[in-house]
Formats: sequence, C-alpha cells, structure tokens
Amino acid sequence: MAKAKSLQPKYIGISVSVVERLLQLHWGWLLVIGLIEISAANIVFALLFISLEECYNIEELTFKEAFALSVHTFTTVGFGSVYPTCMYGNVLVAVENYTSMLVTAFYVGLITGKILACPTKVADFSEVALITDIDGVPHFAMRLVKNAKHSILDAKIRAVAVVVWTENESIRKDFAPLTLRILGGAQPSTSDLSIPELTTEELLHEIDHDSPLRSKRGQLDGVKCIKIYASFFDTAHNQEVRQVQTYDANDIIYGARFKDMVEIDSCGKPLVRNTQLNEYAEESLRDRSLVKVVGGSFSASASRGLP
Repeated sequence: MAKAKSLQPKYIGISVSVVERLLQLHWGWLLVIGLIEISAANIVFALLFISLEECYNIEELTFKEAFALSVHTFTTVGFGSVYPTCMYGNVLVAVENYTSMLVTAFYVGLITGKILACPTKVADFSEVALITDIDGVPHFAMRLVKNAKHSILDAKIRAVAVVVWTENESIRKDFAPLTLRILGGAQPSTSDLSIPELTTEELLHEIDHDSPLRSKRGQLDGVKCIKIYASFFDTAHNQEVRQVQTYDANDIIYGARFKDMVEIDSCGKPLVRNTQLNEYAEESLRDRSLVKVVGGSFSASASRGLP
C-alpha cells in the first residue's frame, strides 16, 4: 500500500478533567456529591475538635456539639453556643473557615459553569457506517443530524482514515484525509466539508482508485479505523462545539443503504425521524473487491452484510 501523506487531525477531542466530568453530571448527582463532600468535611473537623481536650467553654465536648460547632464554622453562622478558648482550637476554626470559602467558591463556580456551559453534543452521528453502491461506484456513507431545537451553523467536517502498514519490520501509522460530499452534492476538491446550516445530512466518500481506502490490490487492507472530526457553531450559546466519531471494523456494514428518515406530514411539511438515524436496508454491492475490516486490517472474513 502506498504511504499515505501524514496529516494531524485539525480538530481534537474534548479533554477530560475532573471539572468537566462534574459539569457533565445530572443536576441531582451534582447536588448529592456536593452534600456528601460538605458533610464529610464537617465530620472530619468535628473529630479534630473532639481531639482537643479542655479547649472549649463547656466541660466536655460531645460529637453532637463538635459537629454543630463544625457546621456553624463551615457555614460562617457562628451562633457562639460552643466556641474554643485555646490557641489550637482557634487555629482549627480559622482553617475550617478558610476551607469552607474554597469549597463554596468551587461549587458556586461549578454551578454557574453548568448553567452557562455550552452543550458538548449538538449533533448525532449514525452508529454505523455503510459501504454503499451509488451508480456502480462504492461509497463510504454515514449520517449526521442535529439534536438541538435551535440553529446549528457553520458545520465543518473532516474525515481521516487511520492507515497502518509495515515498513522495515516495524508497524507505521499515518492519517489519510478523505474527501467528503453531501448526498446529491458535488465531489469537493478538499478534505474539509462545510455545511452552512446543519439539518439532516448523509455524508459520502467515493472509494475510487485514488481513495486512501484502497491499496494497490484494490482492497481496503491498511485502514485501522475512520475518524470523523466535526465542529459546529451553537447559536443558542454563541460558542463552538467539537465532536469526534470513530468507525472501526464492527461499525462498517457492507452492501447496504440508509433508509429515508425524512417524512412529509399531513400539512406537507418535512418531518425528521431521528429514531431512524441508524436504519438501513441491505443491497448488492457491485464492486466485490471491497472487504471487511478484521483485526485492524481489511480482510474477507467475518463480513457483515457481505455474503
């Protein structure tokens, strides 16, 4: 297989951090986690208060009184029913007060960020990709549909084939760009596909003899997977959203065509059935040289949809 031109993906996946994981949680779970952390902090400081003997305005500090002191300190209420009278007790109160300010600031920022955060997903990719026949030419096909009620503008799509081959007894990997077009549209001259306003689109890559999906033998035998990098402009949040979709061996179906997911209602208006995003019908594939990806390289065995 000819060496594919090295190309780093233009769009990167969303980085994963603790804050981003918390922002992705449901509101209920976020509040429960906050309650657990604050309760745990109060219990820890209550135990520390109990460890200081003869340091309070009462003779014996029970756990109930120590926990109340911790809660009053953490929330800065300060009723004064129980208070420390020694230096170490006052230092511990100051430490808890400082800790409460940090925790409060963190959760206020987290809640504010969750309210104002732009969604990390504004479009749905089909879970499967198809090798479909269009006018006797095989095409790699996948679907993309918006899942937001507001407008999604300026969609930029890039498809990249992760190509592997052996050179000097070592395994090499590269990224080969795939030209995309919308079903019914002209073949683009570049690997970046722009869609002014996203609705429901079927994206195609023509697997001709110049396609990176073919080797010199005419087989798809050097492709590890196909990655789709997409960016969208979310008009509701006035922000850019990036998504990545990966299609590997088990996601590609040979000899099939997507079913129509747009219907006309009784008023003559188009109605998009998002539940039909992954529905397809099997059909014959004229080009029999195309075979299934198995074990990281394309092989004729274990083909799904290919008799």
